[in-house]
Amino acid sequence: MEQVRLDQLINSARLPSPPAVALQVLDLVQDPRVSITALATTLSNDPSLASKVLRTANSSFYAQARRVATVSDAIVVLGLNTVRTLALGFSLVDNLRAGQHSGFNHDDFWRRSLVTATAARSAASLVRGARKEEAFLGGFLLNLGVLVLSAGVEGYGEIFRASGGNYRSLGEVERAQLGVTHEEVGAALADGWNLPQQLSACMRFHTNPDAAPEEWRDLVRLVSVGDAVAAMCAGDDPGAALLTYRGRAAWFDISDEAADGLLGEVEANVAVMEGLFDLHGSMGGSASELLARANDALAMFSLQASQDASRLAVENRDLAVAASTDALTGIANRRQFEEFLDAQYLLTARYRYPLSLLFIDLDDFKSRNGTYGHATGDRVLQVVAAALQQVARGADLVARFGGDEFTVALPATSLDGARFAAERVRRAISDVRIATGDGMEIGITASVGVAQLDVAVHYSASALIEAADAGAYRAKQAGRNCVAVAPIDYRRSA
Repeated sequence: MEQVRLDQLINSARLPSPPAVALQVLDLVQDPRVSITALATTLSNDPSLASKVLRTANSSFYAQARRVATVSDAIVVLGLNTVRTLALGFSLVDNLRAGQHSGFNHDDFWRRSLVTATAARSAASLVRGARKEEAFLGGFLLNLGVLVLSAGVEGYGEIFRASGGNYRSLGEVERAQLGVTHEEVGAALADGWNLPQQLSACMRFHTNPDAAPEEWRDLVRLVSVGDAVAAMCAGDDPGAALLTYRGRAAWFDISDEAADGLLGEVEANVAVMEGLFDLHGSMGGSASELLARANDALAMFSLQASQDASRLAVENRDLAVAASTDALTGIANRRQFEEFLDAQYLLTARYRYPLSLLFIDLDDFKSRNGTYGHATGDRVLQVVAAALQQVARGADLVARFGGDEFTVALPATSLDGARFAAERVRRAISDVRIATGDGMEIGITASVGVAQLDVAVHYSASALIEAADAGAYRAKQAGRNCVAVAPIDYRRSA
């Protein structure tokens, strides 16, 4: 389906034909035996094109020591590759601008193309062995597919505006509405016109240069550098564009400082080239203004990221607290208690210091809950939890185990110390008074089981819990509101 759509667009009668002079120039320079006279004659057949080549050759963009008077001189001074680039660029602009359609700003398009091309060329000047003119032409024609679509697709201006003028977003909108992207269309047209293959490679791979054929990878990367500068100038998220530009410049070991300094050269060269291509405007501001905007955006991004990180840290902390806290009583829940006891079990088993546990089962809680209502029952649990917190030591962990059952883990506490703590807990609970809805007060008592860890008997933390629970059961059998130690021969049931 994609290929069908591509063929339809490429064969559209509304598309301009390949510029004849440009293709003649391409054919000539691909011939290793071509003469300067033959190439000069071909260019001179188009006086407007020849004039623009000469003006460019004499501009500050090339900074020649002496004035270039003829096309032949331009070829000798600049070289075949440079003249080919200029001829192809000028002829394409003239040819494609002739087919402008409403709803699409062609001047903005060509201005962006010049920024991309000039930035790619400037970056290439810092890279040993890089072909500056190929980088310029690759950047200049990078978005050829946008022109093709604006000429061949009714209402393309609306599609372009839907992207907000952001060329990265544009491809997504095109894919959704047309089934193809401007990169794919441009590359297909370049191949159909028999343009150099490295040009279509720049169109296809500039967003992912690592996927480009190795022979053209550095060229594609240079064009990608230029595209990032164009995004900065267009105001496409300037902070992110600056980071992208610096990151791409780093492919060639160009430092952030050198990359930022290169923008001044790009600004000067774009101003020259805009005059040669009959464009009027600016690259989006001076280089210093662009950097200021981008750095301000980065600062705001950094501040926002810091605020987001702080907020996330608070949210994560709150989530951690919520995950480990009993919602009703505010003390540790069973999950936190079991994690704590597992850690204490391992420490005790290794270093042989004592660990004891209290298991607290409220007496007659269910009947009181039924008599006085769930609201009073909840209040009982809250007041008991507060009483336990008051009598516990800082190193102890008080937790709601479930329902009307509580636990207190007592690190570094012997069985005698645990009995004393259990009695203190029992008295604190028996002193509790809870107001009921009818103005009365009720009390509550608890049966408290005590167990000390014996690694020879309690082979896991859960076995210690079951032992203390067995002690609480023994206390209930003894009449409730008392403390009982787990049976000495207690084993966890199979």
